Amino acid sequence: MTEPTPPLLAGHCHCGAVAFTLPDQSAGVLACHCEDCRRRHGNFSAFLATPIGEVTLQGD
Repeated sequence: MTEPTPPLLAGHCHCGAVAFTLPDQSAGVLACHCEDCRRRHGNFSAFLATPIGEVTLQGD
């Protein structure tokens, strides 16, 4: 019996030139309220945090 493939999260940049996938269970949410993030984004920022080895990139 084969093990089921874990569900993936997928996304891409605005123009679509770069895409990524990662297992959904490996991702956690990191919320940052530091001054740099608030200055760059106009508010606090939320990011997906996952081990780099679990991220697959496609494109340039």
